Amino acid sequence: MKDNVIEVNKLYKEYQLGIIGRGTLYRDLQSLYAKIMNKPDPNSIIGMEDYEKSKKNILALNDINLTIKNGEKIGLIGHNGAGKSTFLKILSRITAPSKGEVKILGRTASLLEVGTGFHPELTGRENIYLNGSINGLKINEIDKKIDKIIEFSQIEKFIDTPVKRYSTGMFVKLGFSVAAFLDPDILIVDEVLAVGDAAFRERAINKMSEISKSKNSTLVFVSHNMQSIRELCDRVLIFKNGLITFDGPTDKAVNEYITSSLSDIESKNKLSTNYRKGGENFKFTSIEFKDEHGTNITEIISGKKLIIKLKYESKIFIDKLSFLIDIRIKDLSGYEVSSLSSQEMGTVFSEFQNTGEIKIIINKLLLRGGTYILDIYSSLRHGKRLVLDNLLNAVKIKIEPSDFFNSGHNLSTNSIMILESQITNNS
Repeated sequence: MKDNVIEVNKLYKEYQLGIIGRGTLYRDLQSLYAKIMNKPDPNSIIGMEDYEKSKKNILALNDINLTIKNGEKIGLIGHNGAGKSTFLKILSRITAPSKGEVKILGRTASLLEVGTGFHPELTGRENIYLNGSINGLKINEIDKKIDKIIEFSQIEKFIDTPVKRYSTGMFVKLGFSVAAFLDPDILIVDEVLAVGDAAFRERAINKMSEISKSKNSTLVFVSHNMQSIRELCDRVLIFKNGLITFDGPTDKAVNEYITSSLSDIESKNKLSTNYRKGGENFKFTSIEFKDEHGTNITEIISGKKLIIKLKYESKIFIDKLSFLIDIRIKDLSGYEVSSLSSQEMGTVFSEFQNTGEIKIIINKLLLRGGTYILDIYSSLRHGKRLVLDNLLNAVKIKIEPSDFFNSGHNLSTNSIMILESQITNNS
């Protein structure tokens, strides 16, 4: 096979907000005709005239030039809106470039958005055959692989159920399993794996590593999880404002990205919203760290009680039985060292109000001294998981070491053991 399996030359992608998306082709043509005839748009929203006049073009990708060799494992990192997902959609031929050229050699399998390529009325089994056929496999080839696909997806019990009844996690498991077992020459995976459970996420990463090694396949992987990037990728691209600002070895790229990100993260109980998803109808507004006496603190002593208070605002009704929150703790290398999940802890929330707070109580936080970063994820579980407010790199916390075990030495373990913890929104 030719050394270069992906060649990108002078690639641009520009979006013009508000031009397309009236709901039907008929309405799009109506709006286009009105514009040509210099008449008012019959489909415009009342009060949006000023917005329509102020529309701007968004340059999502700006002069991207890139070559990827056969067997390379490429990681893409960057802020939300930096252009990573747009780049993957162009590689997957889901969207076309505004200008430039993309050459791809070999069979490509993509896992971008949850449920992409699935027909909601078909069962999981039927969608496996549909996806396989779309990707060029014959029926007898799919027959040979289907048992392995179903087994890997861990949803055997629901494989003959219409996928419209699947949860987000089940969509991800089946979608990844289909993509992974197509024997692709190029596997393209977006950060969709972030919504899966931790055990499956680890299985998926191991599978991607196995594919790239045993079949010498090329991997293009987008993730905000620096640990996954380090484990999988030997070359990393940093995207920023539609540009590739770094192209090089994984460790150097991750260190540069984290150093840059840290300068954007606020400390001293102020949430950073530079990496926010959601937050339109429900959002966290502030965070407080308190000791066992209820006193606000900015530095936490290892082994002591810690209370985290997250204040929120909500414009919508929040079903207390469907609300989920996860707190993930990372070191400065991007490794996730621990997490707290209301679902895993069996938290039963009280009624949510327009404003309120969520309290996380950790009776003993065993963590060696240093600076750490919190990610905060909230969602509603209504069949598919609905993102409420997800904050990546939300806040920095500083831990002071202590001699918790009375051994004459400060705590030096590299992991967290969280004991007798609870999450509540009771006052």
